Amino acid sequence: MTPTFEQITEFLNYNMNSGVITWIKPSSTKTACGDVAGCMDGKGYLAIKIFNRIYRAHRLAWFLHFGEFPDGDIDHINGIRTDNRISNLRKATRSENLQNLKTPSTNKSGFIGVSFCKTRNKWRASIRPCVGQQKSLGYFLTKEDASKAYLEAKQKYHSFNPVPRCADCHMEKSAAKSADAKTAASLVR
Repeated sequence: MTPTFEQITEFLNYNMNSGVITWIKPSSTKTACGDVAGCMDGKGYLAIKIFNRIYRAHRLAWFLHFGEFPDGDIDHINGIRTDNRISNLRKATRSENLQNLKTPSTNKSGFIGVSFCKTRNKWRASIRPCVGQQKSLGYFLTKEDASKAYLEAKQKYHSFNPVPRCADCHMEKSAAKSADAKTAASLVR
């Protein structure tokens, strides 16, 4: 059974400007009034256990601000999973949220949507216009040209997030929040 707004707000306080959720009333002997709620989960999100259920902090932030849990996904606009300010959260379908994919660590080209095709000895560009579909964008002599084709297709097919979250872009955004993130991480137990 999903707890009511009144039940959750009896225990948690949400600051929409900072995105921080704190305990109003401790839910266990390990927490105190005013402590930052939650801890980091294995995927880099803040998770909060309340009423014997674990919620991701961004979903609780949405609930505490709007009074209802969202249908579907909640997207972090800037890509920083711990930035739960309401201005950084938006509703998204699964397909829209998958437009946020970053370059996988196993990617050898360094560009999202680009891989090397050994049989053709060329770089292949591809994109997923929606869940379960993959569209080939062609084969290119350089990975940079393949990446350019991917970026053009992303503008066309990914209207929700037309700009990719590349490693460099993400690091720039993270640097702006590094002091806040370090502070929040040190407060989270």
